Amino acid sequence: MANDREVLREIWEGRLPICFQLDSEEVYDLQAPDPYYLMVPRLSYFPLVTDKIRKHFIRHVHPDKQEAEMWLDYNGQPLKWWVLSSTIEIKHRKTTHDTYWIFLLLLQPTLGSTANLASMPLNACLGTQTGSDARCVMHHWALHYPIGVLFDMYVTTDLQLPWNITVHFDKFPEDELLHCPSRDAVESHFMACVKEADVLKHRSQVVSNMQKKDHNQLWLGLQNGETVNKSLFHSLRRKPEDGDRLTHTLTFFTDKFDQFWAVNRKLMEASADEAFKYIPFRCYHGDEAFVQRLVRPVTEEGHRKTLKDLVHEVFPEETEGRKTQHLLSTICCFNVFFVAARVITHGIEPPCETPLQWMSEHLSYPDNFLHLCIQA
Repeated sequence: MANDREVLREIWEGRLPICFQLDSEEVYDLQAPDPYYLMVPRLSYFPLVTDKIRKHFIRHVHPDKQEAEMWLDYNGQPLKWWVLSSTIEIKHRKTTHDTYWIFLLLLQPTLGSTANLASMPLNACLGTQTGSDARCVMHHWALHYPIGVLFDMYVTTDLQLPWNITVHFDKFPEDELLHCPSRDAVESHFMACVKEADVLKHRSQVVSNMQKKDHNQLWLGLQNGETVNKSLFHSLRRKPEDGDRLTHTLTFFTDKFDQFWAVNRKLMEASADEAFKYIPFRCYHGDEAFVQRLVRPVTEEGHRKTLKDLVHEVFPEETEGRKTQHLLSTICCFNVFFVAARVITHGIEPPCETPLQWMSEHLSYPDNFLHLCIQA
């Protein structure tokens, strides 16, 4: 991969200041507890960073609720740190052996082992005749949303920081959220995503050659989310000698970066004369299910595809409709989709001419997927 190490480090060190407050209706004490401030890694997941929050608020709720599962909301919207079903669209001009096995990989967690699925006819799996366009809408396994993705999804207009999140121990919204049983569930999902991304990029050639210690190194490296309490920064203002403590914290983050990328670098490498097979990505729009399609990083002529090309492939109806409308009104149609919508990842809006291959190598989350939030 290209050696833009500074870009990788900036993405890795991305943090969100969050103010957690207990729902006022759930306060059992005479006085409400103080808010709890954390600098949370964008790349992490809420189940990995909420232990301290639970400990801070648990003694202030009714004793009958202290064993209940904690959940979060933003402006009354429950934060879906994981979801069971999503829309996955697979569209390809010609259904190939690669398409078949990628589809089986996506089905595996819900329908059984790959060995069992391999006996299923291709047209039965894809719902189409071999050789024609393949498009499917299907249920997906549990998806954990990285914290940065949730922020980019829900905080679209009011960008004031810190991000104010309400903490709950009562009235778990069973119809909107799924329970998160443990950190092990997050780890299992994370590794499943890494494997899926490797199938898309390298036909699983990299992950299949990894050892268990490599998997562990990826997972432990991801847990750079030893969050920093806001009180640390207040204490630094009053106690200059605590500067060593901050230096230690920053060094810790750097060490985790090196630990993670020592393994992840292999997953991000493409051969000298060949790009990834497909770009692992997921597109989000509002509260709708994410969209995922097979998109190559280069055209059939060998030209590099850009972010604009990806949006046009994933949302052809919207982009073509807007283009026609602008043509009829004699307005220049170049980048018309991007006039009405923004594509956000890691809190930034990449230029629409950014090459997909470069984005995949440098802007992917630790699960090796690009997570793109469409803000209309």
